[in-house]
Amino acid sequence: MAKIPTDTWTLQLCLERGWLADLAERRLGRGRISRDYLGFADIIAITREAEPIAIQHTSNSGGNMSARRKKVLASLQAADWARRGGRVLLIAWNANGKCREEDLTAELRG
Repeated sequence: MAKIPTDTWTLQLCLERGWLADLAERRLGRGRISRDYLGFADIIAITREAEPIAIQHTSNSGGNMSARRKKVLASLQAADWARRGGRVLLIAWNANGKCREEDLTAELRG
């Protein structure tokens, strides 16, 4: 089965919303391993109206959304990002290009 292009779809979604966004994760070694920005974000987006947005994206299969949600909520860096005024979004895509989106900001701010 082909890999779902979650990064491409998420960047397109940001563009459609009028956000300036780019990939923030880094590829290590020969690109087989990636390291998220601050350990939790794949994409950083900025808007005119609101705070900067850190986005964790994934496919919505095999419990990926639940696993990423737990990862982000356990991240001290994600909580610090949110407490300093940033938003944190989790976006999960299915194979048909439809997404589920969850704003984790309020939970992280406590």
